[in-house]
Amino acid sequence: MDDINIYLGSPSDDIVLGLGEAGEIADLEVYPNPTDGELNVTFSSPISQQATLTVRDIAGKLLQQNTVNAASGSNLVMLGMDSLAAGTYFVTVNLGDSQKTLQVTVK
Repeated sequence: MDDINIYLGSPSDDIVLGLGEAGEIADLEVYPNPTDGELNVTFSSPISQQATLTVRDIAGKLLQQNTVNAASGSNLVMLGMDSLAAGTYFVTVNLGDSQKTLQVTVK
């Protein structure tokens, strides 16, 4: 084993703080909020993978669940909220091991 070469890489002043996880959700937004019909959910994914979007009421009851194939980069998912009564709901996006939730008002 005497043919081992160690390459240090190109010189850089950037400090590496950590590595992003494959399922990390970024730029999660919902609009229009409040809504009375269709809700747009936008988020970014570092890689192509499946994402699960859920809608729950304030008691935590699951009302909707959708699985989509998220592309690497920006994604837009439209959820139909017109069947829900006026009130407060929580939209959760699960991507790999990452999960983020935003509050939505239906009028």
